[in-house]
Amino acid sequence: MWDANAARARFQDVPFALRELARMNGEGRLAGRLDLTRIGMAGHSYGGVSTMVAAGQRMGPGGQWSFKEPGIRAGLVMSPNIPIQGGELAALYRDIDIPLFHITGTKDGNAVPGNKEFDPIQRTLPYEALTIPHQYLLVLDGACHNAFSGLKHGPHAHGPEEETRYTRLVQDGAVSFFDAYLNGKTAALAALRHEFQSGLEPTDRFEWK
Repeated sequence: MWDANAARARFQDVPFALRELARMNGEGRLAGRLDLTRIGMAGHSYGGVSTMVAAGQRMGPGGQWSFKEPGIRAGLVMSPNIPIQGGELAALYRDIDIPLFHITGTKDGNAVPGNKEFDPIQRTLPYEALTIPHQYLLVLDGACHNAFSGLKHGPHAHGPEEETRYTRLVQDGAVSFFDAYLNGKTAALAALRHEFQSGLEPTDRFEWK
């Protein structure tokens, strides 16, 4: 169940973490070792919501809350979703101005078990609604909501994590994406837009704008 107070507290964790990084960069063993001008953020499911919110997605009735964090330069969003409060997406996304990599699957249903009304195609709507450049979308054929964890039956399953084609593709795509947009590597951008597709199945979907 969505709890607005818990959500606000979660979204405020991001600036807290960045303040802590700044503090550690000023003193102690990490002093001067952190480049705070090149920070990326990644998250899955609720963490994906947090990433979108840090990127500038507005929340609350009428989009009255903003937790945009200017220190985030690029974001990777696994299992994205539209804002729970509803509203016009163009207005709720108007403050987003950074590169985002949206990743989902054709079976990426609702995280709440038993909810059969959720259509996985809904997870592509944030990408479709954003009109700014440097947006990427990967839809992995057959991938369910827990496919990105490395555990076949969800985060509470027993046994070790294992690499799958889904986790491998997410890892490869994430490295190229962040290398391109945080480190400014043109070769990484070319790899993301071209070579990356060679590892996909014909039934996967990958595009950018």
